Amino acid sequence: MKKEIGILIVDDEDQARNLLSAMIGEMKGFRVAGSASGVDGAIKILAVQAIDVILLDIQMPGKNGFMLVEFLREARITPAIVFVTAFENYALKAIKSMAFDYLLKPVRKEELSETLLRFQDEKVNWELTDYIESLYKTLETKRKLVFSDHKGIFMLSPGKIVYFEAEGNYTYAMVDSGESFCISKNIGAIEESLPRNFIRISRKHIINLQFLTRVNNKNHLCILEGDDPVKLTFSRSRRTALEARLLDV
Repeated sequence: MKKEIGILIVDDEDQARNLLSAMIGEMKGFRVAGSASGVDGAIKILAVQAIDVILLDIQMPGKNGFMLVEFLREARITPAIVFVTAFENYALKAIKSMAFDYLLKPVRKEELSETLLRFQDEKVNWELTDYIESLYKTLETKRKLVFSDHKGIFMLSPGKIVYFEAEGNYTYAMVDSGESFCISKNIGAIEESLPRNFIRISRKHIINLQFLTRVNNKNHLCILEGDDPVKLTFSRSRRTALEARLLDV
């Protein structure tokens, strides 16, 4: 007799979680092991529950679904990821090669059943640790960060952002082409949604470690590469965290 497949549902919409839970409840061999409205709640469940599959929403307030994948990699937890998304355009291009599967909202029971049964059949052949590592690397290279300004929504590739600079309730993203983009969020909110290669060095600045070429401890400066190198002051209180992150890169 096959072991039941434990599924974690992560979606900020109550209706979406309830619908998926009801569908899974009608399928033999599968059970809802947990349900969370965000990344932090999912992490708490993963700490105490054995999870085989995560049905993971991408766009959620605060921390998005991709940030949970980053946590899984660092924690060496290896469930299969099934992305659940309402976006048919750019999102699908970015996730087709990333996950075990993806489902479009509203999710149909037949499609969900087909995906879970395929996982059940193929699970024994998976090298799940390698899968999570591969998924994380794909996310690093393909995913874009979603921001908003007074005109609407725009996207930037993380690898092109050199640093962020706070300006009151707004934040400017400075990219490697020399352009700057105004974001309608304060820098604290921006910090929460960034991948691990970004680090806050002061109240005013977050830098991309990929562009960091030198740390001058005497003058408390981070020097970022470019045709005209950028010099940003880091806070004394953040020096230890910065040095620890550099050693871990």
